[in-house]
Amino acid sequence: MSRKRMTAHVESKPFWKCEERTSGTDGTDVVTYILDCIGILLNALILVLIFKKHCGPRVSLVLIRGMITCYLLTSAVNFLDHIYPYRLQTQNYHFNRLLCLFWDSRFFYWIFNVMGGLFLAIFAVDRLFCLAQLDLYRVTVPEYRLTSYVIFAVVASLLFSLPLLLSVNLNNDQCDCAPIQINIPFLSVIFAHVYLWFALLLVFQGGLLVFISVQLISWKLKRISTHLSWRTADDLNSLTLKQPADATISLRGRARTLDGDRTCDDKRRNWNSASFCILPLTLSYVLTSVYDSTYQFLSAVGLTTYIINSVEQRLGEMLIVVHFTAVPLIICLYIPSLRVYLWLRLKSAFKKKAGSTVP
Repeated sequence: MSRKRMTAHVESKPFWKCEERTSGTDGTDVVTYILDCIGILLNALILVLIFKKHCGPRVSLVLIRGMITCYLLTSAVNFLDHIYPYRLQTQNYHFNRLLCLFWDSRFFYWIFNVMGGLFLAIFAVDRLFCLAQLDLYRVTVPEYRLTSYVIFAVVASLLFSLPLLLSVNLNNDQCDCAPIQINIPFLSVIFAHVYLWFALLLVFQGGLLVFISVQLISWKLKRISTHLSWRTADDLNSLTLKQPADATISLRGRARTLDGDRTCDDKRRNWNSASFCILPLTLSYVLTSVYDSTYQFLSAVGLTTYIINSVEQRLGEMLIVVHFTAVPLIICLYIPSLRVYLWLRLKSAFKKKAGSTVP
């Protein structure tokens, strides 16, 4: 009797539960499947092209590669989870427990998703520091700047995702979708995780991206304060798909990018300039993240219940899939060399198709 009372004191009901899927595939599932497939193809294509790039700001290039890689992995994990929603069982007891912990908690999905968002935020901050020439305010030296960025993104996403393992109801080598009761210390960690997720990944990171977007718009409209020495040209436009043959030409082109004569200023600072990809990326990130993050936050404060597999939860998941499907499209449209390369390829393909149909 005393043991039951002790258990009641150390366990409590969670703020989430599972809903068994009684119906078949609905419209939300179909749209999510399609977006997953498109996301894998687009992210893989843009990632291959991005890895061919050599010239331009190295830090920004690596951050874009990291962001696209993370969203490609997120798309792949989400696709595998949808096409095979059944639980894997092997003869190995410990391997089954690891599968329950890391797969049923969707650990890999969220860690890559969070890491992609962090790479996006770091990329936006680095672009602001480059364009506004705020090198004096950087906290890292140039030699270790890129390494610091990558380590921060990996470690932060790991810390954000690890508490998800506590949400799995582990019973020997099997696990249920959601526990009926959960230890209060574990539940406290999960509550703190939801609050930090909402405060840092949505409010702070989203607000930071919006602030940087406003600064870029002010730069475009030439409304920056006179005491700020912003660059007159966007050096991210110098990204090319292959290394220039003449190093002298490359250096001259880079010098022109950094200095920017008055005739090229307007062309290099158009709304479709490479650094302005931050604007639609910010819009996509905020609009697609706000639903699911707010749903979890409201559930944690007791205003509703987060129901896994419900229409509301799957709608939030679909919106997140929209984001990492839109990211490669935005990168392609805003980086000039990618845009021109794909346009020429499409134009050539249409010409060949038209030529083959002519008798």
